[in-house]
Amino acid sequence: MRTNHLFRNGFLIPRIAAALFLVSAAVFLAFFSFANHPPGQQTLSFATPTLTYSHGPNVQSNPSAQATGDPTCNAALPCIDYTLAVDVPAGTETTHNVVITVQWPIAGEDYDVYILKNGAVVKDAASSADPEIAILDAAPATGTNAYTIRVVPFAVAGSTFNGRIELLQKPTSTNPLPPGPGTPRYHNFAAPAALGNSAGEPTLGPGKPLPGQPGGRTMYIAGLQTLRTTWNDCSSPASGPGFPGTFTTATSKPLWEDVSAPNTTVTTLDPILFTDFITGRTFASQLSAKCSNMSFSDNDGGVDGTAPTDWTPTQGCGINSGVDHQNIGAGPYKANATPPPPPHPLYQNAVYYASQDLAVAQMARSDNGGLTFGAAVPMYNLTQCGGLHGHVKVTPENAVTLANGHAGTVYNPNKGCGTNQGVVVSEDNGLNFVVRTVPGSSPGDTDPSLGIDAAGTIYFAFADGDGHAKVAVSTNKGSTWSTPVDVGAPFGIKNTVFPGAVGGDAGRATVMYLATDTGGGYQATGVFTGVWHIYASHTFDGGATWTTVRVTPDNDPVQRGSICTGGINCGADRNLLDFNDVEIDHEGRVIIAYADGCIGCTSLTGNDSRADKATIARQSGGKRMLAAFDPNPAEPTVPASPRVNAVSELSPGTVRLAWSG
Repeated sequence: MRTNHLFRNGFLIPRIAAALFLVSAAVFLAFFSFANHPPGQQTLSFATPTLTYSHGPNVQSNPSAQATGDPTCNAALPCIDYTLAVDVPAGTETTHNVVITVQWPIAGEDYDVYILKNGAVVKDAASSADPEIAILDAAPATGTNAYTIRVVPFAVAGSTFNGRIELLQKPTSTNPLPPGPGTPRYHNFAAPAALGNSAGEPTLGPGKPLPGQPGGRTMYIAGLQTLRTTWNDCSSPASGPGFPGTFTTATSKPLWEDVSAPNTTVTTLDPILFTDFITGRTFASQLSAKCSNMSFSDNDGGVDGTAPTDWTPTQGCGINSGVDHQNIGAGPYKANATPPPPPHPLYQNAVYYASQDLAVAQMARSDNGGLTFGAAVPMYNLTQCGGLHGHVKVTPENAVTLANGHAGTVYNPNKGCGTNQGVVVSEDNGLNFVVRTVPGSSPGDTDPSLGIDAAGTIYFAFADGDGHAKVAVSTNKGSTWSTPVDVGAPFGIKNTVFPGAVGGDAGRATVMYLATDTGGGYQATGVFTGVWHIYASHTFDGGATWTTVRVTPDNDPVQRGSICTGGINCGADRNLLDFNDVEIDHEGRVIIAYADGCIGCTSLTGNDSRADKATIARQSGGKRMLAAFDPNPAEPTVPASPRVNAVSELSPGTVRLAWSG
C-alpha cells in the first residue's frame, strides 16, 4: 500500500526549517510591528463584485496546521480573519464563483488560506504556491451564515499580503476550441461486470501484435487481477476478436479475460505490470513485505483459446529491496558504461526493480530477463528526495540514441527533491545515481511521470504545487530543462493528480492526467465539489506546442468531489489510490489505464459511487505516437459517411453500418 507520512506537498522537514528561519530573520521587525487589520464584515454582490484588503507587516509564523491539518489561532500563533457576506440571489451558485486570491511579495514566504462557515472549514488553499487561490460556488451567505476568510502566515518575514475577492461568472465551456485536423480522439472501455472491480492504481502494457487481427491486445493489472483485452478495429468503437483462427465471431465489445499468474492472485500490498515494448515480455508483480510475488509471460499470459496460465515465476526483487512503491522497467544496456555491462545471453535488455525502503529508495537489476535480481543499490535518501517515487523508464536504443549517448539511460521521477520536483538518473546500468531537479517546478502531492521519445528527449509530466498540469522537456538527460508548460490551461485546469507520460517517435509524446477545473483543496472530504476527467496533451514537435483533449466523455466523469492522496489515513475518497498509467501500442495508439470512480453518474446527477472500475481509454483517431501509423492527412475531423461492413460479417436480413471513430 502507498503510505504518505505527514509531509506537506511531499516534503515536511524543509518547510518547517524554512518557517523557523523566517521567524528568526524577522524577530527585529517585531519591535516595529503594527496590525493593518481587515475591515469588519464586507459584502460581495453584483453591485460590488470586487473587494480588496491587505494586512501587514506579518512577522510571526504559524506552522501549526502542519501537525493537525487545521491551524491553531491565538496570540502566539496568529491568524488573520476577514468576514465575508455574499449577497446574491438563490441559484447564483450554478452560474458564478467566489474567487479568493491571496498573494505576497517576498519569495520564500508562505501564506495559507482557509474558508470557514459556521466555524467549520469548507475550503482551503494550503499549498506552497503564491498566490493561494480558493474558489467557492456563489451561494447566498449573509448574517450568521457569512464566511470567515482565514489567512495563516505559515512562514513569514515581515511581508504584507494582499487579498482580492471576486464574483466571477463560471466558464460556459471547458473546451473552447474544436479539435483541429489530426487531433487525437479516444474511446473508453470498462471491463465487464465480473472483472476489474477493484482497480485502483492500475498499470498496463501493449500486448503482442496479432497476425491478421487489427488492434492487437492490451495487458492490465489492478488489485489481484491481471487482465488481457483483445481488440478488433474493423469497427469503431473497437469490438472483440474477429480474426480468422481460434476466435471466429465479432462481438460488440472488446474481449476482456482474466489471465492472472497463480502467484499474483493471493495477496497484494501494491500491484504493478510492465511490458517490454521490444521483446513483448510482460511482468506482473504483487508487493509482499520487502520483495514481491512476480511472474513473466512471453505470450500475454497464455495461448489463445486455452486456459491463460502461461507464466514463469521469478525471484521477485533484488536482495534487500524496499517495502513500498515497487515498480518495474526494462531497456537496453548502456554499452559504453564503466564498468561495461555483463554478459546477458538469456535476455537482450536489462530489467530493473525499484522500491522504497523508508529512509532510502533502491533499485536492483536483472541480467537474465527478470528470473533473478542482483543486490538493490540506493538511488537517493530522504535528504535528497521524498521517499515515494514514480516509475522506471529507460531510453530506447536506435541509431540516434546510440550516437547521442542516451541509449540505456535509466530514470526514476520524484515529486519532491528539495524545492523542486526531479528525476533520479543512472548512466551506468543502475549502479550509481544522480538527482537532477526541474527548475520552475514545486513539490506536489502525486508522483510525476517521464516519457522518452526515440531521440532520447525526456518529457517530465507533473502535478505542480499549484495544482496545475505541467510538462518540462530535456534533451540532455535532465541536466537542463525547458520552462514548464501548463498543458491544462485550455481547459482551465486547477487541480491535477496521477500524471503519466509516454514517448513515441522523435518529437512525439503524450502526457495524461486526472484533473478538474475547480480550484481549492481537492482533498477536503465532503466539501470539495470538483468534477474530475481524464485529459491528454500531445506534442508532435518536441514540446514546442501541445494539443490537449478531454479523454473521458463530457457528462461521464471519473470522480465527483474530493480525491484523497494522503495515504492510509484517507476515507472513502481514496478509492482511486495513487496513480494511473499511459503507454502506446505497437501501432502507436495511446492507451490509458484508469479506475472509474463514478459509475452511473453524470457531471451533475447520480450516485457518487466511489467505485474503482478497471477502464481503458484507447486512441481511436488522429495522429499517433508512431508516424508510420498516422491516418491519411485528409482524414476528416468529424465522422465520415457510414459504410457497409464486409458481406462476410452480415447476418441474414441485417445490414451493419460503421463510422470512422
